[in-house]
Amino acid sequence: LKNYRLQRRGGKGIIGSKISEDDEIMFVVVSKNKASTIFISNLGKAYMIKNYEIENSGRTAKGKHITAYLKLQDGEKIVALIPSNGKVGDLVLVTKKGKIKRTPLSEFARASVKGIKAISYEDEDDKVVAGGVLDKENSTIFLATKKGFIIRFLASDLRKMGRNAMGVSGIKLSKDDEVVGMIIVPTEEGDVLTITKRGFGKRTPVSMYKIQKRGGKGLKNISSIDKVGEVVGIGFVKGDEELMVLTKNGMSVRIPISDISVIGRITKGVKIIDLVDDEIAQMAVVS
Repeated sequence: LKNYRLQRRGGKGIIGSKISEDDEIMFVVVSKNKASTIFISNLGKAYMIKNYEIENSGRTAKGKHITAYLKLQDGEKIVALIPSNGKVGDLVLVTKKGKIKRTPLSEFARASVKGIKAISYEDEDDKVVAGGVLDKENSTIFLATKKGFIIRFLASDLRKMGRNAMGVSGIKLSKDDEVVGMIIVPTEEGDVLTITKRGFGKRTPVSMYKIQKRGGKGLKNISSIDKVGEVVGIGFVKGDEELMVLTKNGMSVRIPISDISVIGRITKGVKIIDLVDDEIAQMAVVS
């Protein structure tokens, strides 16, 4: 993290990764050297790597191809990264078409670099887009869509399932919409951070999102989608963290969460990065 200098909101960022012309940034997660990262593939398999097994390289390095670490099949691609950070509890996965499932982490103890089944897809065009670890039963789960909708429901509404299960409905999607993010929130004290493709962001108090039944349409979370761009992802913050965003062209920005305004639910937010012929690809909260 020290290789990514802290900036102020609205800057242009610095080069975060050296990528080829036909490549783009897909994921960014923040973790610890002695923890593990779970990789979910488009075939519904889970792989696990100890972070220290991944070669440590400079900020602008291209890195190694993923097949240097994971034994993927032909045509298999990684669609989600989940830092486990040594937690115990349940792995929660959500797909772009709104399915969600909860499986005890203990069932992934043998995941390793060879991979084991994590989820079955009802639709072959579906894929996992986000995941997290649920370690407090009284938590609530938020699912966000690219068109600016969000739903909040009780974690207890989501029963535990085996690794081969397809999951259940998490949110009812409108035409051309899809899920882009999930957060597991253990308390009412904090904010929901929302980031859009064109570099806008906002914080909204958790208390402004009423708890609904799982599988509903949710609430509108952001306005002026045409201007600010589709939602990239969401995070749970308390104000003393930092935000790391990476763009498709490999630029990175790291800013204090406190630079992002706390505003209402149906608002467009403030510009957090100045983008020219680029867009935000991924975001992560640095605690």
